[in-house]
Amino acid sequence: MEELVSRSEKEKYIWREIVESGKRYEGAESKFKELRSDNSKYLFGIVNEIGWPEISKYGEEVNEAAYRIARASIEHPKEMKYFLGKVSESVESGESNPAHLAALEDCIRYYEGKSQICGLFLEWKVSGELYANIESMDIANATRKKLGLPSVQEAIKAHLEELNTNPGSKPKDIQSHNEMHRNWAKRAGWLCA
Repeated sequence: MEELVSRSEKEKYIWREIVESGKRYEGAESKFKELRSDNSKYLFGIVNEIGWPEISKYGEEVNEAAYRIARASIEHPKEMKYFLGKVSESVESGESNPAHLAALEDCIRYYEGKSQICGLFLEWKVSGELYANIESMDIANATRKKLGLPSVQEAIKAHLEELNTNPGSKPKDIQSHNEMHRNWAKRAGWLCA
């Protein structure tokens, strides 16, 4: 399981480099996409062999690494949905963090172009406003509170503050960025063509 943690840490390191270089909204570099794809396949093999890495058997670090890789499996919708089912079972048995399940559910809904439950994935309006595409602000904030997460409003404020400390604070051309995102989601199989 050390390999799983190592892969997750490498992905975090490369993501940090992308953010710090100001390329967050310019599209991830190909080496990052390849790493995420390889990690997704690696995790899929582990989960098929032993099930979802439970906290009581493998510890929180391994469980967290598995979740991070699952959440980053955006190039593989079927695998990500498979991971969602496994995380759901693991949460039900008290072996995974419920916030991981909420994040995976919102991630899938985000890439499918659907309203999220908790609003964990933020989007840009063409006007330049950062927002969470959610079904209900009250439900989102109540769910976030149960999970120990800040409100949607606090999360948006924190994200904007973070963007101000790094170059490339928002997409240069939001409309082009949103179109690029939709086209990628279609190619990856999240949206119907």
